[in-house]
Amino acid sequence: TRKNVVDRIVKSGKGTMAQHEHRAELIARMETNRLYNGLHQGGMEEAAAELDEPGRDDPLIRQLDEYFDQRNSPFSRAANGIVAALTQPFRVPVAEVKRWEAQMKRKSGVTKQTLIVGAYYEVPNLPAHFGERARIVPYRASWDGGAALAKMTPIQRKGIPEWSG
Repeated sequence: TRKNVVDRIVKSGKGTMAQHEHRAELIARMETNRLYNGLHQGGMEEAAAELDEPGRDDPLIRQLDEYFDQRNSPFSRAANGIVAALTQPFRVPVAEVKRWEAQMKRKSGVTKQTLIVGAYYEVPNLPAHFGERARIVPYRASWDGGAALAKMTPIQRKGIPEWSG
């Protein structure tokens, strides 16, 4: 488990991480998240290649699913439920992240891989911020009547076909 990895690093008494349990925990959590979501992403791409015929108006895409508790970052609150085509980055509105920063009275802590392009953070894959615990899940508009798509701006919907639902 992640806890076992952290314990082995910290209890070794060797190296920088031995004195910084919190940092070791943060790195272990982020790398576990990166592996988990990378495997999920690969599985979704394989499933889409097998199940989605060309031109389908309801293709398999991906959605950010965040955990909600006191450890969340403002970025997590803004990103929850956002959808993106399998090969497109998630686009999280900067203004929404800033709104959550003000409400939660803390910074978002986004990583260097999270770029600001125009009015959006572009997130190619997770983790998007320090302490990330979100997961990428499969999504089809037909599963919720297109509710998640309806919330998206045209820029966020790039690469996603119009759903006729």
